[in-house]
Amino acid sequence: MDYFLIDLIRHVEYLGIPLGPPRPDPINDTLPADSPDHPVLQLNPLGIAAEALGKGIEFAREIATLVWDGTIDGWNSGDYIEKATERAGLKLADIEKWVAHHEEQWPEMLAANNAALEEHHWGVPVMVFNNEPFFGQDRIELLRWRLEKHGLKRRN
Repeated sequence: MDYFLIDLIRHVEYLGIPLGPPRPDPINDTLPADSPDHPVLQLNPLGIAAEALGKGIEFAREIATLVWDGTIDGWNSGDYIEKATERAGLKLADIEKWVAHHEEQWPEMLAANNAALEEHHWGVPVMVFNNEPFFGQDRIELLRWRLEKHGLKRRN
């Protein structure tokens, strides 16, 4: 199992949130990345717009739950995205309007973000317990949590 999946499963257990296979999978590698039908290409401009409108984190939380809790088949159809957007404190029409008015700008914003991620190394140290890796200092609390689940007592 690769590190990302190990970390994902552990983190949702730690947070007590549901996780299931998304339907459709937004990481669809059967479609070209620039296909207008690609779910990620549909979500990226909405997320950028939500951030520009001051509700990026809220929008990301609602969309991530919609996509990744595994309970909705066809999360990208019907009014699921609209309802998730409303739970985030926005209106889908406002987000779509922002995207339309920034049609040239949002792809540049996405490219700049991706370039910044590629430029920086994203985490050390690596800690391993029972062959389970914990990558980055932001996972120290998760390692402590896992150790406590296995009987480690905190020392004063």
